[in-house]
This record gives sequence, C-alpha cells and structure tokens, in this order.
Amino acid sequence: MNNLYSTRKDDVALAGGIEQHRDYLYYNALGRLRNSELAEDAVQDSFVAALGGARKFAGQSSERTWLTGILKHKVCDQVRRACRHRAIFQSDLPSDQDEFETFSVMDAIDPSAELERKELGTAIQEAIARLPQRLAKAFSLYETEDLSGHDVCAALNISENNLWVMLHRARKELREQLSMWYGEAA
Repeated sequence: MNNLYSTRKDDVALAGGIEQHRDYLYYNALGRLRNSELAEDAVQDSFVAALGGARKFAGQSSERTWLTGILKHKVCDQVRRACRHRAIFQSDLPSDQDEFETFSVMDAIDPSAELERKELGTAIQEAIARLPQRLAKAFSLYETEDLSGHDVCAALNISENNLWVMLHRARKELREQLSMWYGEAA
C-alpha cells in the first residue's frame, strides 16, 4: 500500500493529503465545540500534530480516521483549556478601588452565596494542601498554573504516564475530601 505519510520527502503532497479533509474535520469540531473559532483552532492544531507525527502513521486506518482521532484529542484540549479559564477563585465582587463608585452592586450580592463561595475556595485550597507533596505540586502546576503536561513533566522530572497517574490520584483524593460540598459519597 502506497502510504502518503510513510515518508516526508514530499511535504507539499503531505499537506495536500491532509488539507482535503479540512471541511469534514471542521464540521466535526464545530459539532462538538459549538464555536467556529475554537473549531478552526482545533482543526489547525490537528493539522500541525498530523504533520509532526506523519512518520508514526502506520496506515492501519484511513487518513480521515487518523486525522479524526487527532482532532478528538485537540477538541478535548480545547474544552480542557476553556474549563481551566473558568474562575473558581474569582469573585464578582468589585475591587477595593470600586467600592465607593459601585456601592449599589454590593447591595445586590447574595451574602450566603458569597460566603459559600469563599468557604468552598478555602476548602479546595485546604484539600490541595493535604495532598502528598508531589501530588499537590503536579496538580497545582497542571490545573491552577495551566502548564502543559510536557512542561509539568519537565519541571518535576517525571514521565508523562506518571503525571497522568498522579493527576488521577490527586483528583480522586480531592473528590473524596470535597464530597460534602457536592452532596455525594466519594
């Protein structure tokens, strides 16, 4: 079988072979992400990854299937990135600088919801502090400092598999410690 991706001698043909699947991949990503800019980013990231990993493509599936598999991972990365940017610890309260200018906003805030948010933030920070040091460090670097898996592995001098195991254990432990906040047994 003459596989387009078995060698990188003809980069133009390689890019053209990948490019023919752009529309299919775009609409696949759009259906999952519901945002055209994020979908385009995911497709572009998929193309970059495909071009970088072309030598690894063994031809055991169709090119479209291979590219769709890469796209699924890139879509997950987009969703993960979006979730990380949600502000767990941020408040809608005005800053000290705004206190006098927007006093009416202070009246509209539900004090019990604000107290619960602060208590949850404190509980999360305390739960992370109770984790074993290596798990806490890996979790903090990956989830709160938004470092890539590769960067966390380099910083902690661990393998990627070890990182994913550590993150799994940290999340499991945090879920158990914080189960009272979600009304479920861990």
